[in-house]
Amino acid sequence: MCFVYTLLILTAASLIGAIQHDVYWRDFIDGYIPEDAFMGDENLYIGQMPLNGILPGTIYPDRKLMISECCTGRKEATVGVKILCTRHPGNFKWRYVNTSALSKGHLDDLVRGGIENNNILYIGKVFHEGQWKIGKVYPTFHNLRGLRIWTSSGDVHVAHDFQILTYIDRPAFDVREGA
Repeated sequence: MCFVYTLLILTAASLIGAIQHDVYWRDFIDGYIPEDAFMGDENLYIGQMPLNGILPGTIYPDRKLMISECCTGRKEATVGVKILCTRHPGNFKWRYVNTSALSKGHLDDLVRGGIENNNILYIGKVFHEGQWKIGKVYPTFHNLRGLRIWTSSGDVHVAHDFQILTYIDRPAFDVREGA
């Protein structure tokens, strides 16, 4: 009987976490955008591609394409791409951040976007070269700090002032430098 109660408690705890975050990934096929897809910016969505792990990046639905940064450059994918979805988009917010102000204590507030080289990646965006780009953010203790995106020439660009996707149903934090 004790086992049954323990199992019920663990199941309830896992469901509460799933309900609280309400993030899931659907297949992105032929440019189809599901009704519950989370919009990263106007006509841009957050995607994952399988490359050297699972990388977050920008989905361009009109081009049926996802772009991310990996191995010091721009990488494109049209197959195996996932799109971030939620039934409650109001539970998430883009917050301005400076890399130097992030600490390990803030990681629970951030939306996880993938994994690379055994490091959890988070989701960031920045306006760069005349457009919004969504890319990967390494954890605060990693030597590759900042938001990693690509340039029009295909090289890597690292932004230290950017926006990061957070849960807003958690305690607020201020990650601006000097705040």
